[in-house]
Amino acid sequence: MSGRAPRQVRPVLLLVVYGVFLVVVGVTATVQTALVSLHFSTAAINTAVAGDAAIVRAFVNDGLAASSTSTAAARGRATGLRPCGPTRAPGAAPRRAPRARTSPCGARGAPDR
Repeated sequence: MSGRAPRQVRPVLLLVVYGVFLVVVGVTATVQTALVSLHFSTAAINTAVAGDAAIVRAFVNDGLAASSTSTAAARGRATGLRPCGPTRAPGAAPRRAPRARTSPCGARGAPDR
């Protein structure tokens, strides 16, 4: 026997298999993160749309008649369907004269157009 120490073999195959395993785990984690993010975004949008749909549905069921959608809607009915307009800051001067107290928006409603 000679004085040489036995040569150590590097575990190349083990390193390749371990590297592939890490790549598979990384890709799986990335895809799962993307799916969770997509699910969260979809849920948030659906919640906002459902709230808006409920508001529109309440308006249509409460104050909109079939005659309101025709081109021959009465002027009084069209005026009654106008929005109340933007709110003002406390202490701000009114922009127009107040409406009659019978207005659906209260004493100060949207200006007549």
